[in-house]
Amino acid sequence: MQIENLVREFKYNGVALADPGALLSLEQVRDFYASVYPEILSADIEGPQQVAGKQIYTFRRAVGTKGASRAVELALQRLRADGRLDGAMRPANVLTAAQARQPLAQQLKRVLDQASRAGGVRCLAPSANHLVLP
Repeated sequence: MQIENLVREFKYNGVALADPGALLSLEQVRDFYASVYPEILSADIEGPQQVAGKQIYTFRRAVGTKGASRAVELALQRLRADGRLDGAMRPANVLTAAQARQPLAQQLKRVLDQASRAGGVRCLAPSANHLVLP
């Protein structure tokens, strides 16, 4: 019987990452590499696989949130839970469905006045009117 010390190695997006410290947990290693790869924070940890005296752990990115900000993740959670992308709070430059039913010229004037004070003219349709791609 022979005892071998296995070296931990981490892989992310095809890149081999060295173990920053044997005393760190897997989550602490993920947090350590988050400064270089911010999207690794939402990655799942798979493994270990034993190959040639190494324990190889793989960080797999979460499907559907590649490079997404926290706002996008929250919108996806709302979509899954409620079937809607928009939350209760709306920006001032977005018309609600009820507002869209009112005389359009009056609503557009109000929105464009608010947007021009914010530094530019922007007018957005409610996110509930946007198509969701499969």
